[in-house]
Amino acid sequence: IAVLHHLATSDRRLKALKEINRVLAVGGQALVYVWAKEQCRNQNLSTYLKQSKINNKHKPESLVESTKEFCVDSIDVNLPIHTNRSNFIHNDLLVPWKLNQKKEQEKESETHLRYYHVFEEYELKLLCEQIHDCKVIDYYYDQGNWCVIFEKIKI
Repeated sequence: IAVLHHLATSDRRLKALKEINRVLAVGGQALVYVWAKEQCRNQNLSTYLKQSKINNKHKPESLVESTKEFCVDSIDVNLPIHTNRSNFIHNDLLVPWKLNQKKEQEKESETHLRYYHVFEEYELKLLCEQIHDCKVIDYYYDQGNWCVIFEKIKI
């Protein structure tokens, strides 16, 4: 499941995890990946950062994200706009995204802004531990993602 990072509140993220757990049979397991705020671990860049030509020329500690404020359709919410293929500074942000289109249409394609919540190191694990009939089996970092495997238990 790779959608949890698109939910805007901790409560919504917890409800989604509870629903995943609810539909599991006792003993069933789920694997959940979320974007990690930490895109560099042990001096190794994540695949996300490695895909940037600029980042391949700099050391990880020299990566700097430039952001600007964006107001979403006159709603009183200001979120930073993330610079693609750069380190995350904020946990809640908008990420530019273009729909893949044929070459002749690319010039006209619009850039959309998608909401992302990037997770701190133990944030996902702590959410899973709030589910009463859920046991965390494994929690790990994988290429710029925090990952959890949890199992539905009988109580």
